[in-house]
Amino acid sequence: SDIYQLPVQQGIIGASLGTGGAKIWVGSMQGSIVAFDPQGGSFGQPISTVKPGNAGSGSPFPSFAPVSELSFDGPYLWALAKPVNENNEPQPQVLAIDPASGTIVHQFDTSQPDWRNSAPNETLSNYPVFGVSPGKIWIDDHIIDAQSFAVTANISMPVEAVFAYDGSGWLWITGMTDGECDGDLVFIQSDNPSNAICQNP
Repeated sequence: SDIYQLPVQQGIIGASLGTGGAKIWVGSMQGSIVAFDPQGGSFGQPISTVKPGNAGSGSPFPSFAPVSELSFDGPYLWALAKPVNENNEPQPQVLAIDPASGTIVHQFDTSQPDWRNSAPNETLSNYPVFGVSPGKIWIDDHIIDAQSFAVTANISMPVEAVFAYDGSGWLWITGMTDGECDGDLVFIQSDNPSNAICQNP
């Protein structure tokens, strides 16, 4: 096996990993993403997910803005970044990034009222990850179309959900649930989110 040193001098302390475009992508605790070329064994230049001055302005760690999730879908690298505001509260951002140029093509600020009002808990904005099925990003009772960036709200998902796509049209979810599915697995037909089934242990 080989071990590669992350470019710490560029602010890279690993927080997440993703693959796509023949590269390994590393999300950092400081709000940047760097690509690793497994063929050449080299790192590219970091991509910043946080606007200057917005990362951790209220935190004792001024550059703390972890990129907690990375995944490829369609032509974009999708990232969940979590800068904090002046009150040290996370402000999660879902980002679609052009991997060739490092440009943020689209950004969804999930801390804003228009998003939170259709989320399972209007004050909660510190969920850990998003889910991915072909053409869709799933997070916090919302589905983002990975091509058009259209958002469908009010899709029931557990709070603090974690996801796994099974490759055959079903997305499995677990987290803090309630009602009949309290503490259980839920699986949702990715092309028909209204078709959700609770799987009891």
